[in-house]
Amino acid sequence: MPNHDLVWPTVNSAYPDLSGGAEVNRGRTGKRIASGLASATSAGATGALAGTGTSTLAVGAAIATGAAVSATGLGLAAMAAALTVGSIVVNARSMIKSIAHFENLREIQAGYRAGQYQRCRCRPGVRDLDCMIHDHDMIGEGILTYIIQQKTDKAAKKGVGAAGLGVLTTIYTMGRAAYKTLASTKGVKRNLYAHVLARHLITHDCPLAEAIVAELLSSSEMEILKTKNSDIAGAAIADKMKSV
Repeated sequence: MPNHDLVWPTVNSAYPDLSGGAEVNRGRTGKRIASGLASATSAGATGALAGTGTSTLAVGAAIATGAAVSATGLGLAAMAAALTVGSIVVNARSMIKSIAHFENLREIQAGYRAGQYQRCRCRPGVRDLDCMIHDHDMIGEGILTYIIQQKTDKAAKKGVGAAGLGVLTTIYTMGRAAYKTLASTKGVKRNLYAHVLARHLITHDCPLAEAIVAELLSSSEMEILKTKNSDIAGAAIADKMKSV
């Protein structure tokens, strides 16, 4: 049955579900909300701090000398400073993870180009649809290149945040999302690529698709996704292909 939110048909898995109905859910929504709140709260506190005329240097001096901090002046500055430090730590960790991801994905692509991932076979009972004939090479070049760029962009944004300028990336991300929403292009390419990767993963014995999905999520989650249909697997993969 077609997924009416997308423009492609649902493809069922050719793998037996031996996971007991396990789902892929690592609390990503909660993490994204927490990260967004940290950036927004930090931005709000920084703006309020500017309104009090209290400098960050003054906060540092007050903390260093053990001075009492008021709720309206230095107290607000101390809160902003603490939130900023927390945001820097979160962004730094995410940047390190994103760098590791795109380096590993580059190695996978180098292996593909060297012919290391040609052992790809259609699963028994799968009817290779015309639209799936070129999926393997599309994944090895176009889709993998796209994912690497997404991870590179994410690392750059998190690097800006780790430098204490997370407000700038928040403003940029919100503006870009608004523009894409108005242009009706938000998530279109990402969801299409995720669907192609998902349908190939669940209908083929393909080390390339397995390596990419395992890198984006984990080996255990990749094995679970292999037993799901393309809508479920594609949604999980698309979530990990974002550049934010």
